[in-house]
Order: sequence, then structure tokens, then C-alpha cells
Amino acid sequence: MHDAPSAPTLADARPDHLQGHVRIEELLDGALVRFTVAEAGFLRFGDDERVFDSGVPPRLAYAERASTRAFDLGSYVDTVDDPTRYTFVGVATHRRHTDYDWGRLSPVLGTAIHDAAEGGWLPPDRVERVFERLGPPPLDPVERERSIGRRPLDGYDLPASAWYDGPAAGVVVTDKRGSRAKLVRADLPEGEPSARVEARDVETLAERFVTDALLADRAAALGGRAAVAFDPLFEAVLDRVARAHHDALFHGATDTGAVDLDWGRFRGAVAERVRRWLGTRD
Repeated sequence: MHDAPSAPTLADARPDHLQGHVRIEELLDGALVRFTVAEAGFLRFGDDERVFDSGVPPRLAYAERASTRAFDLGSYVDTVDDPTRYTFVGVATHRRHTDYDWGRLSPVLGTAIHDAAEGGWLPPDRVERVFERLGPPPLDPVERERSIGRRPLDGYDLPASAWYDGPAAGVVVTDKRGSRAKLVRADLPEGEPSARVEARDVETLAERFVTDALLADRAAALGGRAAVAFDPLFEAVLDRVARAHHDALFHGATDTGAVDLDWGRFRGAVAERVRRWLGTRD
């Protein structure tokens, strides 16, 4: 698996770092995730720092499930001569400092592809076509073609976000060679968030986050309460909670200190909420 792509800020990038026509995409306030196809035929995952050879950590388990479901592995293996040559990169969308519309925003959006045989990153228009065909979905561009020679990026005004009522966290600018740079909103906090929670026990957190409204919404998306089975509803609810309340679950703190969440016990508490809700259907 290739390393994650580097993206200096526009202010720090060399004058010739970006050339010609560029594509501009919204920078989402999420986490980088990457995957490749192992020789054994399964997907291997990593984040911006390491490859998860011992399993994907709970904080990105939703992204693993979403990518595995979305990626057309069969078509990919049938199309390329060496499935291990490409590294696929995306953004895993969960709450950090921005509360997006989690119902509309895909859990993972494809952003870049590295070709080991060619030794470089694919151009953004080809990246878009590949992710449209194989999944997960690509990001829609803010600008598809901008000549930085005729329209320099100095003083670029950040757009409104497509995924919540507010300004974008920033933009990522990519040229035809796959070189990229970013412009980040000045007031966006750096690092991981810290969220205040009232309690640290998993049952209380599950009761707070797994509401009847959420259960009904996820069941409706799966075909309705009367027809939905436990397993798909449990996964859908768990993944939505992990995304929408990621800051509280993985960076939560009470008056007495940080919350060290037992993810296995929290899963069990969520499962119990789902079972109780399904048990009350007509």
C-alpha cells in the first residue's frame, strides 16, 4: 500500500507545485482512509499514518464496512492485470469539528488513486471516473477545470459547504499530474476534537445516541420496520452513531477525565437498544 498523498497548504507550496489546469474539491473535516487489494484478494486498509494489518480500529470500522460494500471488487479484479498495484484513497466522514448532514453525506468519498506501476497519482478526471465505476463515490468538484495561469489562486474565497449550512472546511486543489495542495479555513481547529459527555457508562451513551427517531430512520432506509432484520439494522444504526457522535465516543471527556470507551460493550448496548425497538413492532 502506498503512503497517503501529501498536500501542503497553498501558502507553503512551491510556486511550481501546481501547474496548468486544476480541479478544486471541498475539503471535508474527516479522516483519511486508504485501501488496496491484497494478493489473497481481500481489501487491506490504512489511515494517513499506518496500515491496519491487525484489523481496522473501531474509530474507522464504519469506513471499512462502507468501502467494502461500495467497492466492486469483482469488476476491479477482472479489469486489471495486477490488483495490488493501485492504492485507493478517500475521506472517512465523521464528526470532528463540523456537524455535517450525515443522512446525505456518504461515509467514504474517493479522492485519489496511486498507480505503483506508473509510480504516480492518477489525474483527477480519471480518479473521478474510476470511483464512479467501482465505488465508493467521488467528491463532486467545486471547480472541474481552472487555469491557474489565467486565474491564480491568490486570495481564493472558500465556498459554502455542500454538506451542511455553513462554510467549507477548506478546499483541495489537484492538477493533472496528481499534485495537490490545500487551503484550510482559518478558524477550523487543528487536531482531534474533545467533546463533553455527561456520563461514561456505555448504557447511558447508547440510550442517548440510539434514539427511536434514529431507529425509525435507519429502518425506513432498509425497507421499513416490519421487514427489516436485526443484523442490517444494527450495523446501520451503529455506523450512523459512530459517525455523528464520533467526537463524543472516541474523544469524549467528563468532569473527571477522558472517557476510555469499551467499544465491545458499547456495541452490545447498541444491539440491546435495537432488539428492544424491534421487539415492540406490530
